[in-house]
Amino acid sequence: FPVTKRGHRGARKAGRWTGTAPIGYKYSRDSEDKSILVPDQRAPLITWMFQEVGKDERLLSEIRRELSARGLYVGRSNFSLIIRNPIYKGIITLKGNESEPETTYNGVHEPLVSAELFDEVQAILLGRQKKQKKHINIRDHDELPLRGLLSCSKCGGHITGSASRSRNGERHYYYHCNECGKERYRAEVVNTEMEKLLQTIEDSYRDWETTHVNEIG
Repeated sequence: FPVTKRGHRGARKAGRWTGTAPIGYKYSRDSEDKSILVPDQRAPLITWMFQEVGKDERLLSEIRRELSARGLYVGRSNFSLIIRNPIYKGIITLKGNESEPETTYNGVHEPLVSAELFDEVQAILLGRQKKQKKHINIRDHDELPLRGLLSCSKCGGHITGSASRSRNGERHYYYHCNECGKERYRAEVVNTEMEKLLQTIEDSYRDWETTHVNEIG
């Protein structure tokens, strides 16, 4: 149900969304025969997504991959836009212009998440952004020394690393591919195997060096 540009601001001031329906909603008609957003079959997955981010236990990329496995694929940027869009807590935003500042209005549509959960998710996202802006601490360097040095055997992309917090609060470190998401390994296992490989190479070199010196002597 398209809205003309002239009626756009008036509709939003009345709490009615204009434009393409956000993921999780579709257009319908209310008792006054006016267009209104209503939840569609994807709505429960949007709610689940907010709930998972609100737990602050997993990386956003992990939640996005599970969301795809559950039947709703959204790209990285769309995922970011969804979890920051106040329409999901029932708020309509009207951008400012020369005569009016940006304003928010209570929407007439059904929210998919509570205002409390939405605000909690925003606080979590803000906290993660602040952490990312800081230098990676020494512990991260110690736990993930191979980050950026390995390549994914599936797609050839660079292997990165990050920490994941378990339900009991413990941090576990993993190497994983952000390109295809098909490789993910415990950092301590990879680090141990790499140490063994380097030790083998070092031992072989020493054996070769000893043999070579003896032959020269």
